[in-house]
Amino acid sequence: MFAVFGVTKQVARRVAEKKTPRTITVNRKKIERTDEQLVAAIDEAAQAYFERMKPVILSPEYSSPSFAADFMDLVAPEDARALEVRIRVPVKKVIKGKEKVVRRWLSWNPDTDYLAA
Repeated sequence: MFAVFGVTKQVARRVAEKKTPRTITVNRKKIERTDEQLVAAIDEAAQAYFERMKPVILSPEYSSPSFAADFMDLVAPEDARALEVRIRVPVKKVIKGKEKVVRRWLSWNPDTDYLAA
């Protein structure tokens, strides 16, 4: 399965809205922010998150890398960064002495045989 990973301003804004508190503490007193202050704080936090966030999954899973590439073309380049197509492949891993197969997202390269492992 293939998917597009990256960071968009919409995702960063959602994270900022969740993590920005409505109240601030001044001299051990909680003060509620006004709507203008809250919007300004969310905008500032969203920009900071956009610059430092790790890439997250942006698209649904596709059966072909061309579909993922088409989705990547739809995303505006000024609103996104670190866009890449990744493939979900099984990887053998030893957990507590037992060998298990886990699925990992790896950067997709058309020249690599992912099933050979």
